[in-house]
Amino acid sequence: MGFFKEDGTVNDFFKNFEQGASTTVYAALAPELDGYAGEYLEDCAINREINVDKTKYSGLAPHVMDMKAAERL
Repeated sequence: MGFFKEDGTVNDFFKNFEQGASTTVYAALAPELDGYAGEYLEDCAINREINVDKTKYSGLAPHVMDMKAAERL
């Protein structure tokens, strides 16, 4: 899979500029997120899913929530 299609447009797998910026804008402006801190947001939503098998490009890697490893650091 390349970055671009044969016609020169970006591959549909990737987000365009607006889509890429949307979660950052959402995190900054959404009143429903008042009082939240340290959450992982993805596609304009809080995502707490642990992606153990890494068969998709979403969710958190298992080591992110490993508190024992965090204490060692």
